[in-house]
Amino acid sequence: MLPLLLTMFAMAMPPAFADDRDIGNSEPGRSPDAGKSEVGSEIGDEPDGETAARASATSTAESVCPRAEDGLVVPSRQRFVQSRFLADFDEALVSHGVLELNDREIVWRVFDPIEVAIILGKNGNFQSIDGGEPEPLPDLGASGNALLGRAGIEALLRGDTRSLDRFYTLSRERTDKGHWRITLTPREDTSSASVQPERIELRHCERLLEIRVEQAGGDRLLIEFED
Repeated sequence: MLPLLLTMFAMAMPPAFADDRDIGNSEPGRSPDAGKSEVGSEIGDEPDGETAARASATSTAESVCPRAEDGLVVPSRQRFVQSRFLADFDEALVSHGVLELNDREIVWRVFDPIEVAIILGKNGNFQSIDGGEPEPLPDLGASGNALLGRAGIEALLRGDTRSLDRFYTLSRERTDKGHWRITLTPREDTSSASVQPERIELRHCERLLEIRVEQAGGDRLLIEFED
């Protein structure tokens, strides 16, 4: 059984829907260092004005994007694009959906290729497929790993990395756009490929922009939140 984290993201799609393992060509990803000058002037150096402008833009981006520990802005309703990449298939499954978050529950709803809603609430977790009756889902967070339950997923959305530190080592770096990229890797003494992903990567500024999930065996998931 997939962990609740991946159940929410992957939406328990039927195996007939295929994904792409050639993630390098079709997956929106980390762009190479942008903005390197290709002006082949005789001097060989950038004009001072361009250098100063770039430095100013970088400084502005870094001052705007807070660290996750400072808390991220979490809209009550936010659209996303979800791309699944299965190691054994050649094409990605791209879905569109809406994330809703309030004090009572988290609702993760995908509209295509089939409609699936995952509800993580204080009174339990449920899944509804094609508008059918909600069916109970297990609370895998009760197994001891907070990331697998509602609290852990909410921590990801809110950038509450402190609560995840017990189970994951965290590393962070700036992207070329001044965003933060945080990588969560399971600690050796708590990792289990059968119940949790090998790595989770978050990209954020004031709010969460992107989630990448990598599983053992090469399956990958990309969630991109729209403005």
